[in-house]
Amino acid sequence: MITFAGLAIAQLSLAAAPMAARADASAAAAPVDTARARCDAVVDDGAMTTAILSRLSFNKAVDSADVRISTQRGVVEIRGLTRTEADKAEIAAAALDTYGVIRVNNRLDVAYWPPRTEGARQGAVSRDAARLSAQAKSDAWIASALRYTLSFSRAVDSCGIDVSSVDGIVHLRGKMADASGIERATALAVQTLGVRSVDASGLVR
Repeated sequence: MITFAGLAIAQLSLAAAPMAARADASAAAAPVDTARARCDAVVDDGAMTTAILSRLSFNKAVDSADVRISTQRGVVEIRGLTRTEADKAEIAAAALDTYGVIRVNNRLDVAYWPPRTEGARQGAVSRDAARLSAQAKSDAWIASALRYTLSFSRAVDSCGIDVSSVDGIVHLRGKMADASGIERATALAVQTLGVRSVDASGLVR
């Protein structure tokens, strides 16, 4: 069984195969710039666990800091805490959409206690500020993260999408099997940290 926790995302991002060292002082560790991270390799439990946690860490719509993922023979178990039912559902959907995953057991607890003490309030403010600051990514980071996410998406099912980003505006180009794949690729791009808007007109069937 392969298990990782969301709290270790920063360390995981630096150490795992789909990641690289810091590109510059203003950007966090960027994924290796390869659209074939999944297509050129056998997807085992470790690769699935890493892919799910990485995809969650790239997603600006969810807070996965307290999420733990374990995978055994393609069956993913999600444990930990999340703030909302919407986050719980989104995290499970991302796991199920990851290539190689057979089933997802979503055992996340939903719990949010409004901070009551000054220390707790400051901690909550700092945490939210960190989430917001994480959205400031370089174009190279955005393109690399999105290529990685798309390569592991079962719904997209394509390793041939060309991704570019200019000032946070993402352009997607490539041939897709169907309209649902185009819609999913566009949605994943919109959710990626640092993305301001998405031009998917270059995706064709």
